[in-house]
Amino acid sequence: MSNLVIGIFAGVISATLTLVFSSALPLAILSTYLPFLPILIVTLGWRHQTGLVAVFAGAIVCVIAGPLVAAAYLICIGLPAWGLGYLCLLGRRTEDGMEWYPVGHILFWSACSVIIQQMVLLAAVSGGSFETYLINFKARTAVLVEAMEPQLREALNGPDGIDQWVNLLATKAPAYEAIVGLLATIFMLWLAARISIRNKRIPRPMPFLPAMRMPFWILIVWAVGTAGAVLFDDLASVAFQVFSYAAMTAVCLQGLAVLHDISRNWPQRRLALWVAYIAVMFLPFCIFAVALLGAAEILINIRTKFGGTGTPPAKPSKL
Repeated sequence: MSNLVIGIFAGVISATLTLVFSSALPLAILSTYLPFLPILIVTLGWRHQTGLVAVFAGAIVCVIAGPLVAAAYLICIGLPAWGLGYLCLLGRRTEDGMEWYPVGHILFWSACSVIIQQMVLLAAVSGGSFETYLINFKARTAVLVEAMEPQLREALNGPDGIDQWVNLLATKAPAYEAIVGLLATIFMLWLAARISIRNKRIPRPMPFLPAMRMPFWILIVWAVGTAGAVLFDDLASVAFQVFSYAAMTAVCLQGLAVLHDISRNWPQRRLALWVAYIAVMFLPFCIFAVALLGAAEILINIRTKFGGTGTPPAKPSKL
C-alpha cells in the first residue's frame, strides 16, 4: 500500500510540474523534462510497478487541463520516463554476476524518446501544414522578436530580413530543442540514479560511463535524418532534422565517452577534457569531429587503437 501512495504522490508532483511550467513560455522546456524526475526516482527506487502507478496518476491529474494534455503527458513524459527507468533496472544473472542493460542502449532509447516528443509537439503545432507551423511559431516568438526588433532591423536590413531570420529559426528550432531535450533527459536520469544510490534504493551500481558503446542503429537514425533533411522541404525537412540532430548529439556523447576512456593516462587529462568540452559547446565543427569519433567507436571499436579498454579502472576516477 505504501508503494501505491508513493507512486500516486510522485505522479501528482510530475503532473503539477508539467501544468505549472507549461503556462510560461520561457519555462516551457522545464514542463517537458523536469517532470521526468519524480517518475524516474520512484521507478528506480521503488521498482517499475510503482513508476507505472505514478505515470497514470500524473495522467489523471492532467485531465484537468483536457484529455489531449493527459495524452501528451503519457506519450511525451510519463511513459518515456518510466521506460528509461525500467531499462536501467533490467538485468540478468550470469556466472560472473549481474549483467545490466547496457548504458549505450539506454542512451539510444533516450534519443528515441526525445525524437518522439518532438514529433508529437511538431504535429500538434503544425497540424500537418508548414504554413500553420510558421504562423504558430511566429505567434510564440512574437514577444521576443518585438523586444529585439531595433537590433534585428539594423543587423538584418529591415523587416524582410527579420522575416527571413524568423523563418530560418522556425526550421531549426525543433532540432535545437531535440539537442537540449536529450541532454536534459540524460541529466534527469543521472540525477535520479544518484538520488536513488545515495538513499540505497537502487540495486544497480553506478555504471562506468566512459565504457559505454551505443548500438549501430543510432548511425542509421543519423544517416536517415540527415538524408531526409537534405532531400525534403518544408515540414518534412524540419522533422528529419530532429532525427539528425538528436542522433548526432547521442553519437557526440559516445565520442566524449571515448575521450574519457583513452585519456586515463594522459599527464594533462583534466585540461584536455575541459578544452574538449568547451570546444564542443562553442565550435560547431568540433561537435561534428567528436561525433565522428563516436561513430568510429560504434563501427570499429576505435578506442582500443589509442589505449582505451572500455572497462572500469582499478581505482575510480573523478572524471
